[in-house]
Amino acid sequence: EKESEPWMVLHHLMDLAQSGHLIAQQRLTEAESFAATKNFTQLPMSWLAKEDDKIELCIATDPNLCGNFEARGILAGRNLGTTPNKRIRECENILKDYCPSVFGQYVEVYREWGYELCGDRTTKWLESERIVTTSYGRV
Repeated sequence: EKESEPWMVLHHLMDLAQSGHLIAQQRLTEAESFAATKNFTQLPMSWLAKEDDKIELCIATDPNLCGNFEARGILAGRNLGTTPNKRIRECENILKDYCPSVFGQYVEVYREWGYELCGDRTTKWLESERIVTTSYGRV
């Protein structure tokens, strides 16, 4: 049985903040980030709120599903890009890089378990949307 480890997530988010990679820091100087976090000992809730769109995508774990999200209109409502291709690529980057950076090995193990449980992957081209979607044999 695994238990949630919010301290680990906070630690990983703080690492991203120290390296200047949170959305709220895009227009801040290093000194402003330093001051807002009290020497990187806390994260303002407003900073975490700006990460919501990315963090919510982490639930999916599988970057192969980003085309499906675009086809269903899930990505269009997020600040991920102006075209379907840009939104899908950003979604894939989030699921491949950002989510493991924030949630650690939990993301990796859930992704792999999903692949094992869901069966063979089938890729489909949706001509009308000009995007790739994915389905799995057991779902």
